[in-house]
Amino acid sequence: MFSVIIIFVVVLIQMDEFGGNSVRGYVFQRPSRRFGDDDKWQSLNGYDDAEDDDANGDIQNDLSGNADNNDEHGYSDAFADHHGYSDKYGHLGNWEEDEYFHYSSPVFHNFMRDYNKTYSTNAEYLYRLQVFNENVESIREHNHGGHSWTQGINKFTDMTDVEYNATLVGGSLGGFKQSAASDSDDLRQPRQDTQSVLKNLPGHVDWREQGIITPVKDQGWCGSCWAFAATESIESYAAINNGTLLELSSQQMTSCTPFPMQCGGGCNGSWPGLGFAYTRLFGLSTEKDYPYISGQTRNTENCVSHLASSAVETKGYVSMSNDQEAVMHHLATKGPLGVVMDALTWKAYSGGVFDGCSFSENILLNHALQLVGYGKDNKWGDYWLVRNSWGPDWGEDGYIRLKRRSEPQCGKMTYSEQWPNCEEGPTTSRISVCGQCGILSDVYYPLGVYLK
Repeated sequence: MFSVIIIFVVVLIQMDEFGGNSVRGYVFQRPSRRFGDDDKWQSLNGYDDAEDDDANGDIQNDLSGNADNNDEHGYSDAFADHHGYSDKYGHLGNWEEDEYFHYSSPVFHNFMRDYNKTYSTNAEYLYRLQVFNENVESIREHNHGGHSWTQGINKFTDMTDVEYNATLVGGSLGGFKQSAASDSDDLRQPRQDTQSVLKNLPGHVDWREQGIITPVKDQGWCGSCWAFAATESIESYAAINNGTLLELSSQQMTSCTPFPMQCGGGCNGSWPGLGFAYTRLFGLSTEKDYPYISGQTRNTENCVSHLASSAVETKGYVSMSNDQEAVMHHLATKGPLGVVMDALTWKAYSGGVFDGCSFSENILLNHALQLVGYGKDNKWGDYWLVRNSWGPDWGEDGYIRLKRRSEPQCGKMTYSEQWPNCEEGPTTSRISVCGQCGILSDVYYPLGVYLK
């Protein structure tokens, strides 16, 4: 005899716990005694067998890939501690005891709360729920696969891979735009042959330990990674050269840096070299004087000249390409570096040494970041330490470690130089990119940073 499933919508007014009053629709379902017969329900919720341990609260244990280290709710302690789920994402509920329960489970409910997710219609809510659970299943499978890096729930978990990739390449997560004119020839310096001194370099470098790295930032839903990466580099070298660590205005650089093709720039993507060039001419304000808002508004915003006072100025920048020895020598003896990388496979990264970029596929440089050091993991070997601009709740407190080989592996990037909304037709280029996710391909740092 088939059980009758009753679905209805409950409008829940959330207060206090959810940060003020908001109205959201939640779908509840009366539990069936024969979950295994309801293929549609299982598909939507992403469970292989609703009568197994996962149906009674063991999903976070499965996500962690540590099946033998569970607390009373079936969680891995390490996963719960790292992601803060031990309390927030508590027991998924005893479905046989509750007369009604969330169609989504408290995991999705708390995901919406933690990342301030709202959906305009019930249909969208159910679709995002389905995508979320499919991603959770993918995370679980990955973390049981013996990889050198783990995946976890983050603000992208309700997005499909296609949506994430389109958003990143389109500019609103990444924002780096490749251009043959991105390097100023008059600012380049000859690369030093450092092979002979590599053996004397330290095995571990982390510029956070020197107090010249500002806290991890979040560019939000604006393709301003190029501005964040350039700003962060200037912040670090201002601290190295002058002894004062300032948090500078990524908003000023995003809004005020001109884009020569008139069809990109700002939240539509650009390259860090233009940010350095702007700062050389006009200087850069502090974050306090010109705060960042484009991540929330999703717009480049107009340049506000009366806020664009100058706290720091530079004399230009230097770039290098596909030179691992020079990069390591600079990190060890000079300071952090700006880099441009392929972030298409970083969607669910939560920790470990990442090696997920394939050198046999197109390595598309689409995201600008700050390289702050290198080191060696006792289990997974040598790595690069990179600071992202997706907030401290992504990755390892906002950072990602990437596999570093003694001899860098290289691949190819084939890309179109056509920009969004440009009238000119696209031209296709193919260049060599080296290092995991192309980390060595476009490396830069500012020159002559000084306080005003």
